Amino acid sequence: MSKRYVAFAVLVLAFVLVFKNTPTHAQPEAQTDTSGDVCPAVVERALADVGNNCGGIGRNEACYGFFRVDSTFNEAQPDDIFALPADRSLLSLFDRIRTAPLNETLNQWGLALLNVQANLPSTIPGQAVSVMLMGDTEIQNAVSPDDTFIAVEPVSFRIAADSTGINLRSEPNTNANVLIVVPAGSDVAADANSEDGEWLRVRYEDVIGWLNRAVATTAVSSETFTELDELPVFTADSLSPMQAFYFSTGLGEPECQQAPDVLLIQGPDSVAVNIEANGADIVIGSTIALRTLFPDEATILSDHTGDVSAVDFVGDLQHVVTADSNGDVRLWNVPLPTDGEPGTPQSTMLERESDAPIQQLAHSADGRFIAALDSDGVIWMWDTAALGGGIPLRVSQPDISIVHLTFSPDSNQLATSTDDGSVQLWDLSEGIHLAMPMGLIDNGGTAARFLSYNSTGDKLLTVSDDGIVRAFDPTAGTQIPLNETEQPDDIGSANPIDLNATGLLAYALPDGSVEIWDT
Repeated sequence: MSKRYVAFAVLVLAFVLVFKNTPTHAQPEAQTDTSGDVCPAVVERALADVGNNCGGIGRNEACYGFFRVDSTFNEAQPDDIFALPADRSLLSLFDRIRTAPLNETLNQWGLALLNVQANLPSTIPGQAVSVMLMGDTEIQNAVSPDDTFIAVEPVSFRIAADSTGINLRSEPNTNANVLIVVPAGSDVAADANSEDGEWLRVRYEDVIGWLNRAVATTAVSSETFTELDELPVFTADSLSPMQAFYFSTGLGEPECQQAPDVLLIQGPDSVAVNIEANGADIVIGSTIALRTLFPDEATILSDHTGDVSAVDFVGDLQHVVTADSNGDVRLWNVPLPTDGEPGTPQSTMLERESDAPIQQLAHSADGRFIAALDSDGVIWMWDTAALGGGIPLRVSQPDISIVHLTFSPDSNQLATSTDDGSVQLWDLSEGIHLAMPMGLIDNGGTAARFLSYNSTGDKLLTVSDDGIVRAFDPTAGTQIPLNETEQPDDIGSANPIDLNATGLLAYALPDGSVEIWDT
């Protein structure tokens, strides 16, 4: 098995591949690629360098990925700080960071990586939000230095063995619901105090909540008690460095499709993370790309009544699908400016017979089909060629839920995985109304948390919670051997995962590294 440690570069590479292959219907048909061989060479070098320069980046740090990156700070700093590729600095020091657009003459394409803790507790090891500035992109810290929540290493202690168990609550007050009862003698880790000092934010097993401090600390030593006193105060208004920001990107189409001007944000899988971008509250559960469509202002898509839970660009990047916590799904047409004047975004409600919150949005490669996976494990599908009510796709057994989905490269097939360890293949060649499972694949009895077709669509790869990678023929529905019999023994803890066109499987490990396996 060949492995390369290229921390976070895969995040960029995956987006560049998607951006490059996205249909650009709004472009004139006569447009040709004038970038020549220099553009791909610059991009390839930049991606290779950012992986080497920024591997193992710490929480609440910024990394200078590739020339050129300019920055300003909230107070005077040494002249050589954040001046060269591979330089790193604390996010709390920055006022602005700006990356340079592609310049073939100078062989530059600015890349900077930020590792933002956001609202993730310090007791969750290794988890953070990856923010990548690519090309002509600027980000300004909107969190005041005086109001910044600076995370510290958690303090571990043990609940008294003679206690009857302590309620772990969702908020630091007795009116909040109980998440779990922490048994006597349990080890917990705390990373923050409540504003009144009466509660500790702790992690017990995989549950984050608040323990009454007076009850929880009866058996701790005086030294540990002092360490708990020194933990920072966390409130509902607390923000970590760069958790709130303003951004802008270059306008129009880039001269090289492989070098877009974009702000790329990736949150941890299965963990909702809150950020604020240009004054808009966003809940991230996967990856989003932010671009400026109009000069000097952000385009606010504001018809939602609940928190936005998912965002997906469709087709030519002028259409965006959004979903919120109330279960509403909207398709937006965001026209490019004409004669310097911005167009008016228009939204269409994508109707469906459910209000279950949406967990995942996806679209087919040709931009025709939109799919939304809700919290009930049902997929709702819309055909943009003739918008109507959403068509539900669900498995026949009522106690089995769909947990993941992906479209084939030719847009004629949808693959879904269910929590019973099966994979379904849906035929979309005749449209959604005639969609039906064309095959059922046994994934070894373990739910596939990752599904991906290769670029030609003749191989479907799954990665399961048991750490096993499997490949299937999506036409026959049969398992096919991988190129190497030896599989990564650490992929069970990987998150996120991606597959490129040549069969390289990339997976991120909790220590902040990314390994690549040739399947």
